Amino acid sequence: MLVISIIFILSTIRMLRVIKKATVTVKSISEGDLTARVNYKSKDELGQICTQVNEMASSLENSFEEKDRTEKFYYKFVPEKFREYLGKNKLTVLSLGDASNRELTVLFTDIRSFSINSEMMTAKENFAFANTIYGKAGPIVRAHNGFIDKYIGDAVMALFENADDAVAAGIDLYKVIVHDSETARELKVSDINIGIGI
Repeated sequence: MLVISIIFILSTIRMLRVIKKATVTVKSISEGDLTARVNYKSKDELGQICTQVNEMASSLENSFEEKDRTEKFYYKFVPEKFREYLGKNKLTVLSLGDASNRELTVLFTDIRSFSINSEMMTAKENFAFANTIYGKAGPIVRAHNGFIDKYIGDAVMALFENADDAVAAGIDLYKVIVHDSETARELKVSDINIGIGI
């Protein structure tokens, strides 16, 4: 009888420890730690509960990772500034009809003679050429409080709240892309020219 009582007590203590581990894990998950897992491998009822908790955590982790990937994907096509202008905390909460009026200055810049030059390049060289220009344009636009709205082939469209910032960005774009011979050398061309419209 004493042996049965000891086994029952030890079994109960073991069960309570596992339940406590599962409770702590569920609390961690509810507080945002989606990597939390219960380390219990038994095939008994407690093991099944722990397995379900772990599967729930994995499912939530995968869902949130997918949500983050979706959000990042949207940011590739919709500037985050638009989200801010609409007063939304995430792009995924935008609804049809969400709108905001704002006066902005638009800056367009395109690579002169790009179509002619691109015919002599491979697709990979075309991408490298355009991405070199885009890689220089983006930081300049941001440095002057603007943001890129879109890339259109060899052109860049940027938006600014202040017209003077757009003009300053246009001047710097011209200096860096046209006047700095390093850009032409990087692009493996003798010279490069861009058009800028504000």
